Amino acid sequence: MSVTLPRTRSTASNASLSTPQSDPSASTGHLATESAAPIPMSPNDADGTLWSKCKAIQVDTPTPPDHRVLCATVTADVGISLECCRTPWELARALLDCQLGWLGALRSDILHRDVSIGNLLLLKVPAARKSFQASLPERYDSSELAEARTAYNAIGADLRKTLDSLDVGDECTAIMTDFDLAFRMDQPSDGTGHLSGTTEFMSTRMLRSMELGTRYRQGVQDDLWSFFNVAFWAILHNKTYPGKSSFERVWGEDIRGPYQHRDFAHGDIIQCWTAIRKAAKAKKQPFLTAKKSGPAVPDESVLDEYSPLLKAFLPILYEWRKKLLDLPNSALESPVDIAEGFEQQYDALECVREFAVILEKYRGRLESAAPTAPPPHA
Repeated sequence: MSVTLPRTRSTASNASLSTPQSDPSASTGHLATESAAPIPMSPNDADGTLWSKCKAIQVDTPTPPDHRVLCATVTADVGISLECCRTPWELARALLDCQLGWLGALRSDILHRDVSIGNLLLLKVPAARKSFQASLPERYDSSELAEARTAYNAIGADLRKTLDSLDVGDECTAIMTDFDLAFRMDQPSDGTGHLSGTTEFMSTRMLRSMELGTRYRQGVQDDLWSFFNVAFWAILHNKTYPGKSSFERVWGEDIRGPYQHRDFAHGDIIQCWTAIRKAAKAKKQPFLTAKKSGPAVPDESVLDEYSPLLKAFLPILYEWRKKLLDLPNSALESPVDIAEGFEQQYDALECVREFAVILEKYRGRLESAAPTAPPPHA
């Protein structure tokens, strides 16, 4: 909404001062300083020190007012940061909804290129949306891709089935914003174009390429890694879970720094779950709690000092990272052709499907964590 308000610029820059009667050269009784601050006359100013800072200005007619138009855009907040999620499941569902929205843009060959904590918003009130359906841009309807499209549609159907299992239908809890750095994938690129993103969330591959000055073309893999980095940020900088451990506070600072520090922090956190899994597999204490009947289960008591949010997310982060590491490298030099563009679409759909499958597997774990109160966005 534009609001037009008249504004008048004052002519007060001509500060009025009285000239001494002994000054016959002054044609008017108006003097001004360069800074528009009036300097008072002093009877002791015999050498004119103060008046030397002034200059005579002749004012013949008043300056007409300078009418201007003030344009203002009035908006309303519809969401808050993912840092304010009150439960692990709320954060997991928000990350999934944002990835589904990202897929929707990708189906129109639009790559976001700036997935970050500031561009993913948890909605105050869930919004209606169309149920997810896997589809491809028309440029991929060639006969050469017929078999590949069949595989793509099978993954889409599997994702739709998983979403139904997770009760993810025609309502979304989070959205993506700020597509000002987005890029159309159906436009040619030789790998020398501008790379974009927010440093803390950009993929390691892209940051390393920028550091080395090598050719690199941004792709869906980079956005997918950014989602992963956002998840870590939202967990370690969550504002609703009090009493974070000293390790979490250190990791939270590390992910603010260079990507090497961020990756080390990620590795330390992932290693926590890796150690538990290995110990449970080897059936060694203290990482294992043996039951009298049934299989042995991992003993997670070593994680008690961590916040419930991080503790609940550990296996999700572990398995999600494994899937991302299987993605191909985006550092290619040739223009995006139809076949490669399809591969990008395929990788994106498959990775989001895998994330949904991981959430389905650990949904009980995520939902069982106690929420914080009161909710900051109630």
